[in-house]
This record gives sequence, structure tokens and C-alpha cells, in this order.
Amino acid sequence: MPDITQDGGVSDIENNHRLYRMRIISIWLTIEVGAVVIPFITFPTLESIDFALDGYEGCSVVAFSTKGCFGHPIERDVLREAIRLTVDRLGNLTDIVAYDVCQDNGKAEELFSYASEQGISVHISMNMLKSRNIASDAGPSMASRVGWLLSAKKAEWHVGEESLSLLEGWLGPGPYRLGPASAGSAGWAASWRPSPPEDEEEVMSWITRS
Repeated sequence: MPDITQDGGVSDIENNHRLYRMRIISIWLTIEVGAVVIPFITFPTLESIDFALDGYEGCSVVAFSTKGCFGHPIERDVLREAIRLTVDRLGNLTDIVAYDVCQDNGKAEELFSYASEQGISVHISMNMLKSRNIASDAGPSMASRVGWLLSAKKAEWHVGEESLSLLEGWLGPGPYRLGPASAGSAGWAASWRPSPPEDEEEVMSWITRS
């Protein structure tokens, strides 16, 4: 579902209008494009959550985003309560898709623990920002691998230049990027030529997994 952000600092009329726009675009995507649209639960305040859930009573899958909440305890607790209210309100719910960008899933798993306790499957999938954040602590070698993959998939995955620039800044002086004279790495993307390990099977697994 498209994300048309709501804001606690504007009127209910404006927020409701944004919610309607989001649903109209979702209907268009479903009918005209044939896309699978997962309802994204968004709300400016807990007081508006009931209105945000209206019409979703028959849904078995919804989505939440945890982005930005873990640095702000109040926002984290609001989201936790919204998850509980959603689970209690939507009796047909079986799955939740969580968009999370933390380096590990522990915080998100704890946040969605109420849903899990009710037998709902919570899916925290890998995404471009999560991959980038994992690479930030894993060292230059991992940054070069992630950068190479995201460069190769840039158009398909809509990878932004800012993410690639950030990864490039983590590479350091090398030997994670080899120059064009290095014939042994001729098969790698030009700007992300990581120094391949001696184990050819590992190198091939990078290519296969991408």
C-alpha cells in the first residue's frame, strides 16, 4: 500500500483525507494493475486508530513500519499499543509484515510479541536499508559486497544514491576496491570490485545469491 504520511500536528480532516487517498490509490493498483496490496496501518495518534482500521475487518494480512520508533520511547510504546489494538480489532488477522531497518530483528520481535502470542505470524524481511545498516558494523569487506549487490540491483530495487555513497564511505582505502588493471576481478561491477577470497566456491556463491 502507498505511504501517504499522516501527521499528529494537522487536523483530523486532513489526516482522514490522506487516508482516503491512500486507499483509493490501493484500489487502483489492485484493479487496474493487478498488484497485491497489503494494508499499511498508519495513524497520527492512538485516538485515530479505530478510524484507520475501519474496513479492514476481513483482512488477513496487514503491514506496520518500525522505522524511527526505537530511538523514541514514547513513539515505540504508541506503536506497541497500536499493534495490540489492531490484533484485537481484526479477528481474521493471520500475518503481519513488518518493515524494519535495524541491524538485528530482536527489537522488532519484542515489539510484535503480543501479536506472536496470539498466534499471528510476524514477517521481518530483509530490505535495502536493513542490508545497509547491517553492513555498517560488519566491516569494509561486507560493505563492498552489499554495495556491489545494491549497485547491480539499483534500478530493480530503486536503490538511492545516498545509500550507495554511504556504503562507499565505509570502504576505506582498500583492498576492497581493485583497479581496472586487476584482471582477476574483471567480472565484478566496476565501482565495487571487492578483493575476492581464495575460496572460489565462496566467490561463486556471491554471484549465485545475487
